[in-house]
Formats: sequence, C-alpha cells, structure tokens
Amino acid sequence: LSQIKPIMRPNTKIVIIGSAYNEAAHIIKSLENIKEGIIYLRQYHEFKDAFFHIILLDDASSDQTYQKILEWQSQAGLAVSSFRHERNVGAVYSTKEMYDYILNHCFNDDYIIKVDLDLDVNNKEAIQKLGRLIPLGFDAGVGIRVAQADMTYFESIRRGDVIRILSNIA
Repeated sequence: LSQIKPIMRPNTKIVIIGSAYNEAAHIIKSLENIKEGIIYLRQYHEFKDAFFHIILLDDASSDQTYQKILEWQSQAGLAVSSFRHERNVGAVYSTKEMYDYILNHCFNDDYIIKVDLDLDVNNKEAIQKLGRLIPLGFDAGVGIRVAQADMTYFESIRRGDVIRILSNIA
C-alpha cells in the first residue's frame, strides 16, 4: 500500500454510516468512538479539509437508543443526520437502505465507512484503519466481525463493488 499514489482531493466528503437496534446501553460509547476516530484522522494532512458526515439509523428500537442518538447528535459538534424506522426491518435491509441513500444523495468523490453501532467492533480503530486507506484510492470501507475471540477484521472494497453488490440484492 505504501507505493500507491494518494488521490484524495481537498474538501472530500467522508460519510460514516451505522444502524442500531436496542443499543441504548452502549450507543453513546460507540458514537464517542466514532468521534475519536474522526479526531484521529484530522491530525493527518490529507484529512485537514475533509468534511465528515455521520448518518445514523435506529431500526425501531424499543429502548432509548434513538433518544440517546438525538442527545449525542445535539452536542457532538459534528455533522450528524439521524433517522428512525417506525418498524424493525433488520440489519441487512437497514444497511442496504443506508447505502441506497448515500449512493443517491452524495457526489462521486464521496467516501463511505460503514460501522456497527454496538461495541463488538471498535469503531475508533475501524475509522482509523479504514480512513487511512481513503487517500490510497479506496472508495468504501466496511468493518465486519469475524467469529474469532477478540479479533476484528477490516475489509476495504471499491465503491463500484458496493454498487454491484447492492444491484444484486435489489
């Protein structure tokens, strides 16, 4: 990776998306980890002028998840959009819906980092690792959990692959 020529433009928009269901007990910690990941990236020259936008989706939680998201959003000091389903549709459909929203409402030079909003994945580490790949030409990052004790695996994929994956799902 060190031999790849950086391609990130000034004022690049980096969109971080995540959905939650009944995560009231942990959602604030997870969102703070996202914020810490953004603060970490801003220390690098490539991210000095980058615009970060966090998009959060509550999948009709029956606990206080959405209220806690709104509370955090109001004091985060970041660009945050949040949405709530009226009925639970599940993680797969929620993720597809967020990708559809991003792909239909953002420009081609945007980048996507998808994170889980539970504490199973360290979002700070995910954003640090995936974000550092953006200047190298990766268009989207997806953090996924692997069924191995205390181990997280991060995979980066190109935006075209995301579009192909979504078109196969639809």
